[in-house]
Amino acid sequence: MPSKTANGKQFKPSGGHTLPPRQPAMILNGLLIAALGVVGYGLAASGIIDTNHEWVMLATGLGVGALVFVAGLRQRHRNELHDRLVEALTRITGYPRPERPNVSLGRWTWRWPGHPRRVVVRYHAACEHTATEWADQIVAITDRRLQDRYKIIQHKPRRAKLVLAPKTVHERKEKPEDQQRAERSMTEILGPTAKIKDVQWDQDGAITSIDVTHNNGVKVAIGPYRRRVEGVVTEIFPGRWRSKWDLQTDRVRFEQ
Repeated sequence: MPSKTANGKQFKPSGGHTLPPRQPAMILNGLLIAALGVVGYGLAASGIIDTNHEWVMLATGLGVGALVFVAGLRQRHRNELHDRLVEALTRITGYPRPERPNVSLGRWTWRWPGHPRRVVVRYHAACEHTATEWADQIVAITDRRLQDRYKIIQHKPRRAKLVLAPKTVHERKEKPEDQQRAERSMTEILGPTAKIKDVQWDQDGAITSIDVTHNNGVKVAIGPYRRRVEGVVTEIFPGRWRSKWDLQTDRVRFEQ
């Protein structure tokens, strides 16, 4: 089923618009360097060039040419990853057609073809960028196209720009089932802005405390609402839970 953007509209591919392929100059340069090495060897072997280092000329030309050619192939693969990501993000970032400057990839790892350690996404000024679902879709598309797991590390609304980076090894680890359940429960209780910041466990592996941030300050300012939330937590999780609310910073700690 097609996903939807933050304003409820159906998300579709970029209307058939595709970017023209780019051919890195290094591929042709590598072939030319290798060809020059072969030509130099031929000229030296035939006596046209007076040298005793024809094998050095051949080996140098082929070696350097091969390195430049392989680097060109890697760059072509990276260009293709970049273009597919630009196309995939076009509609959700509010643009009518894909444009390469809207997405920048940098700080690549040395693997083949590598992964960018910095992704900059620029969205249209009229784009609805405040909804959590919108940002989550951008991360999901980036993960899928670059075959890695990313997170948003900076959001600059005035410049209409998002900066993403790969998740750390610790963040990639699968969370315990109880913690996943706690995260789902807090989202249902406190709304979609609720985020678990810390979870404490006892020696038996049971959750003893949950620290949560939220943007639901108006509701939680009402005493009966806070007591009702505490009661729901006690019903969902084993034990008797009590809550400690920090109304100034929109934080709450549930503990037993």
